[in-house]
Order: sequence, then structure tokens, then C-alpha cells
Amino acid sequence: MSGFDAKEGLIHFLFAEPDDYYLESLLKLDLMQFLYYSIKSQEYDGIYFLKQENTVKTFLGSKEEISVYCLDQKSVDEFPAETGYLGGQVARSDTAQGKYRMYGIRGRKEIMTSRIQMMIKKDQNYAFVMPLNMMKNLLHTGTFRDTLLNEVNENKDNIMIVLTASKAAENSFGELCSLAQEEPFLFKEIADILKSKEKLSFYQNMKLKCGDRMQVWNQMDLESILSMVHRMVLSGEFQGDESRWKEYADLLYIYASDPAARAELRPFMEKGASRYLRAMRKSLDSGRTWDKLNQMIVESDESWKEKALRIRKIRGPRYPVFMKENSTINAMNGLRKELEKQSAEYGIRWDENYKKVQRIMNHVRTPWNVSNDYEDIENYAAQCVIQIEKYADLYLLHTPELRYSPVTMILNDIWYKIAYSGTPGETEEIQKEKQKTFDATIRMSVNFMECLNNYDRQKQEMDTLIEELKQNLEQKENFKSSMYEGMENSPLVSDQKHKLKEFDTNIAHAEEWIRRYQKSNEALLYNIQKLKDMLDAANLGLTQLTGSGTTDMKELLGRLNSLNDLVQKQMAESNITGQEPDNKMDELFAIRKVEVHKYGI
Repeated sequence: MSGFDAKEGLIHFLFAEPDDYYLESLLKLDLMQFLYYSIKSQEYDGIYFLKQENTVKTFLGSKEEISVYCLDQKSVDEFPAETGYLGGQVARSDTAQGKYRMYGIRGRKEIMTSRIQMMIKKDQNYAFVMPLNMMKNLLHTGTFRDTLLNEVNENKDNIMIVLTASKAAENSFGELCSLAQEEPFLFKEIADILKSKEKLSFYQNMKLKCGDRMQVWNQMDLESILSMVHRMVLSGEFQGDESRWKEYADLLYIYASDPAARAELRPFMEKGASRYLRAMRKSLDSGRTWDKLNQMIVESDESWKEKALRIRKIRGPRYPVFMKENSTINAMNGLRKELEKQSAEYGIRWDENYKKVQRIMNHVRTPWNVSNDYEDIENYAAQCVIQIEKYADLYLLHTPELRYSPVTMILNDIWYKIAYSGTPGETEEIQKEKQKTFDATIRMSVNFMECLNNYDRQKQEMDTLIEELKQNLEQKENFKSSMYEGMENSPLVSDQKHKLKEFDTNIAHAEEWIRRYQKSNEALLYNIQKLKDMLDAANLGLTQLTGSGTTDMKELLGRLNSLNDLVQKQMAESNITGQEPDNKMDELFAIRKVEVHKYGI
């Protein structure tokens, strides 16, 4: 990891969490120590950690104070703590104190910022580290803003300000947007991102524009895990096969990187062990965890090193994301749990849609430079759950057709709303037509499921009638053979004749309904195939992110609406369950003849 360097620019950004950090020498540091070490390697004359203190109330009113902490004597000596012509008083510790052996300097905000400004104007190399949310306050203090602007205008490269924030985007996204809006010259890269319509993660875009001036730590990279495990080997805390310690590191890296591989180890690891080295290291204090790791190392039929190398090729940086739950995340999480339940309890494999839900959740957690309106997603997710429950039996019987289900179409629509709506090249008119088309595909998928439902229901009714027909034919033959030969015209057998007539009536009734169900299901099979073909065409058309105009989309929408209307009309007219046969039924099913076959499931 490269250190911060003032030659790259005045303002730098660090997104990191309190954790364990390892040097090449395997020395373990915490966040503040590691940050100090990273800056110190660039040979600054003074390194200062700023902290905004709570407002102090006095009988003269309230006052804001700032503390400056130094981790070495050289930095303390460079800070102008004496009153001199600057005026005001500051409190200063003459000896290193506390966990970090720090020297502390504290005073009123105006007094401290005036001293910092004086240092910025010098030719020495100074580094100032402060929380991101402190910068806006300082920009409104005296002439601090003008001092920074002059520093940038003069192209000086001896001063560096590192703004720090956690990897929870809630703690930085709004602050960064506010700073760029208030001072677009100092925060030009961020202002440019907010003006653009590039569909990149805000922080990914920020990294591209800021380069080494932006760093994101706590990556759980293989090098850090190797250092942690190597340190355990040297300290005698390693409880596995020491000759294969690097394989253990590979296995832990895979656990931290691959959600699919994480499931087997999750019960043995501390909470947060996939995100923080400290939690991972704490997990390795358990003998139960080591038993599982040793078992996995021995029983694996593939090199953990090869698996780790494959993951390294595809795993990208971990940028800040929103950590707090919101209504959209909660709704999608509820849908994800419902899909898991369907798979676990009923064996319905929603694999592709499960991946879509996870992708949507990851996207919603990611801050974008173009804002998205997610207000309707909760309703969409709730509708998915309704559709899952409504057609659960059908989904179990027709698993290969899940890609035509309303759940699939709704998730496709959600993905467009949050990921592609507003893509450069798509006019507002194109977006409106696409949204109408997505709505039409959802409606068509419901028609598809209703056709499939009617087909299955009528097939069951037909199978029942066929079985009844067989029984009536068999009973009729048995009854006829039991009648006395030559006595057909005898009054004694009038009851038998009446019984034979009942058999004939039941047989004719069953044959008529079987014929009608056959005709109805022929029409349904034809409609099912037409709907599948149309949904395939619609999905293909909707995957085109941009278009030359709305003509093609309007044509596709027209075809979807026409087929939807036709199918709904036919389903309404062909709902023959419970109807009495009449002569109009033949006209109703005078549609294209298709080969009667078992629906290809």
C-alpha cells in the first residue's frame, strides 16, 4: 500500500474502520498507528491529528474547541503553541500520554485554526488528519477557506490534509456532496461526479478521479491475511499444520471473499470475520474453529491456493456502502427470505431470481452519483411475495418456466428502475416507453401463469372425466351382460333399460366435456407458447440499454398489449368449468389447431 503524498494534491480521503493492520515486519498496529506510519514514511516535518471537541459553555457564552494530537516530539516542536502575536491561549501537554503516547494541544477553534493556517503558509512539509465532517465547519472559520484556496492556486506540494471517514456511506456520502456543492474548486473531482450521469458507483468514480489521493482500507486482501496467519505461526498460536500455513491463509481469504464458500465456515467464525481482520483473528482463538479448518484442509480435493487465485482475479475493491437498513433493503430482504423458504421447504429452485435479489440489494446499498427513486420498490417486492404464494403449486410443477413468472418480470423491472433508468443516451420518452413495456411484460407473465393454471386445472378435470368414462363403459357392459337374453322387451326389465339409458347419458356427457376440455387446452397450449415467445422477444428488446428512438419500443409495446388483450378475452370466454354444454362452444374454440401434446415440463 502506497503512503499518502502531498505531491499528489492538497486534499486526500481515507475510508477505514478500526481494525488490526500489519506491517511487512508483522508488527500489528491499530488504525491510528497505521495511518501515522503510512504518513510518516513520506518524511513530513509534522503530522497532526485534529479533533473537534464538544462545545464548552462558560458564563461569557459557548465556545468551540479543537484538539491537536501528535505522536512524536518533532511534530510538537513544530506547532506554534506559544501565544506570540497570534493571541489567545492553548493548553499543551509536555509529556507523551495515554495509549498512543500522544502529545495534546487544545484551544479555541479560532485560535487553533489561525495557527494551522500559519503553518500551511510555510515551506515545511506538514500533514493534517481530521474527520471528514469537521472540514465544513473549518471552512466557515475565519480565513481558513481562503488559505486553502491560495495553497491550491499556488500549486504548492508541501501540505496535505487527510479527511477520514468510516466505510459506512451514511457517514461520508452526504458530507462529500455538501462540500462539493459549497466549495466546487477545492472538491472539483466530486463536483464533476455529481454533475455527470455516469452509472458508476460514487466511490468507484471518486477513486478513478482522485487516484492515490483516495484510499479505502479494510479490504481483507490476501496479503493482510497472510501476515496475520504468519504472525500466529511465529508466536506459537497457530493450531494447524504449520508446513501448510499459507493454505490456511488462502482458505480464510476465500471465506472473506466468496459468499458461496462462506456458508460452511460461518457457524465457526465471529460476527464480522469476513470484513475485519480483528474479528477473524478472534475466531482463531477457538479450538472448534481450528478443528473445522483442519478438516477442510485435509479433505479438500483441490488446492486452496488455486481457488484463492481464481477469486483474486474477479474480486474487486470493497468501496463504502450504506450499512443501515432502510425500507427498500428490508423489503428485498423479506423477498430473499421467502425465496429461501420456498427452496428449503418446497424444493422450488429460485436460483436465478435469488441472484437478482442479491444484486438489487447490493446496488441499493451502493451510493450513486445519479440519484434513483426507490419509493415503489417495497410495493414491487410485496407483490413478488404474493405471486410466489399464489402460484406455489405451479412453480413446483413447472420449475423450468420460472423465467416467465411474474416474480422474474417484476425483478427485471426493479433492476431497470434502479440501475439503468437515466442511462446516458436514453431520452425521457424512451424511458417512459420502456417502463410501459416492463408493465406490459408483468401483465403478460400473469396471463402466462393463469393460462398454465387453467391448463393444469382443466387437464385434471379431463383426467377425472376420462376415468369416469372408463368406469361407465365398463359398468354398462357388465350390466348388459347380466340382462336376460331375449327378454329385452319384457316389462320386467324396464328398470334395467332405464339404467342403461342413464349409462348412455353419462357417457355422452363425459365424452362431450372431454372433447371440450381438449379443445380448450389446445387453445391454452397455443397461447402459452405465444406468450413465451413474446416474453422472450420483450426481454431481448428491454436489455438494449439505449435506442435510436421510441419506434421499436412502441411497436413492441403494441404487440404485448394486443396479445395480452386477446389472451385475457379468450380466457374469460373459455372458462368452461361448471358450464353446461351448448352449441356455441364449438365456435368459441375455432382457433388455430395445434398438435395435442404433454406440455414440455
